This record gives sequence, structure tokens and C-alpha cells, in this order.
Amino acid sequence: MTTIFTQINLLIIVCMTLIGSSVYAQTLKDCQHPCEKTRTIKYGAFIGVKISDIPNSKYVQVIEIIPNSAAYTFGIKINDTITHINGIEMKNTIHLLSEIAKQQPGNEVSVSIKRESSTLEFNFPLGAQYSKTITEIECCDTIQIIDDIDIALSPNSVSDYLLLQSSKHIDGEIIIEITDHKGTKIHTEKSIGNKGAFFLKLDTRNFKKGNYFLKMDVGKSQYVKRFAKQ
Repeated sequence: MTTIFTQINLLIIVCMTLIGSSVYAQTLKDCQHPCEKTRTIKYGAFIGVKISDIPNSKYVQVIEIIPNSAAYTFGIKINDTITHINGIEMKNTIHLLSEIAKQQPGNEVSVSIKRESSTLEFNFPLGAQYSKTITEIECCDTIQIIDDIDIALSPNSVSDYLLLQSSKHIDGEIIIEITDHKGTKIHTEKSIGNKGAFFLKLDTRNFKKGNYFLKMDVGKSQYVKRFAKQ
């Protein structure tokens, strides 16, 4: 009988949709002080073993352990036979893969193993095949974002120009970045503070109608605010 020997990485990708590297919250309509925050997203439920079908058997055999994975950490070994996942009897590799695909990274699973004459059970959280750090813009109206920059934007509904003004002295390089609601960078500009009251006029005539976010970096300080183009 021909032996069917299929090596399958037990690395299941849980589909997610990420827009570039930025995700913009949908609750910013009335927000006066949006701010940037970063977090790590994990996806792809991951036990950490390579497996193969066992001829004339409904179970699957472990043929390789991925270093530093959950399987490695919790003691699953090469030649172990996986019989059940979360109490469900495994028929073959495809069945096992489909059960893991229902899970998310961090979910705890029960894995039943036959090892020689012993039956073992392991309980551990699934790992992740991939992780990605994203930047989100959240509403921080209850948070004082920056103490040393006080910028006023005018007019409230921008037409041809956006005016940035501050009565406080700003010294050094100023980096200004404008993005749309999808996180697409629309405009970048650098300016130099001259130790006096700050004033800058930005041309917005080519901007489409909609909501935008202005980010202004001065040294280690950052100012973020929403404005609308009519």
C-alpha cells in the first residue's frame, strides 16, 4: 500500500483585513482631540507542529516540533499521535487543520496525545503565526495630549486654506502631516519655529471634501487634530 506522507505546517492563517499600517476608529465624528496609539495584532492560530496522516488510521502523527512554539513549550514530542482536539476525535490532517482554523491566537485548546502506551492531555493557549503592529487614531478628548503646544485651526470648515496659529513660542523644526480618514498621507510639510508666535497657512484647494487629520511634531511633542474640507 502506498504510504501517503503529507507534511503540513500547522500554521493556520486567520483572515483579517488591515488597511496599510493604520486603522482609523469610526467614533471620531465629534472628537476634538484624536491621538495616535499603537497595538499589536496577532493572527494565524498556531500550535507549532508539522503533522502527517497515519496510513490505515484516523489519527495524525507529529513529525516535527517548531522551536519556541506552544507545542515545544508544553511538551508535545515527535512521533506523538494526536487523537483529539478539544474533545473532538481527529480523522486526518485536514480535519485537524479545520478545527484549529476555528480558533484564534490565545485561545486555549485541549490536545489529546498517544505516546507509546500512554494517553496524555495538554491544555495550552494557541500561538500566532503572524503579528503586526498597527497605528490607530483614537479619540482622546479626556486626555491632555500635549501641554506645551496650543494650536488653533481655522476656519472650522476649510475651503481654500487652513490656518495654524499658536500664541506660544515654538522653536525648532516643525513637521506637519495631513492624512485622510483612510490613513492615506495627503500632505507633508516642514517649517521652522522662530521663537515667536507661530503662524502657518496651508493650501487645501486640491483637497477633496471630507474629514482629515493634521499631525504636528515639534521635538518630542505631538499635536493631532481633525478638520473638515467643504
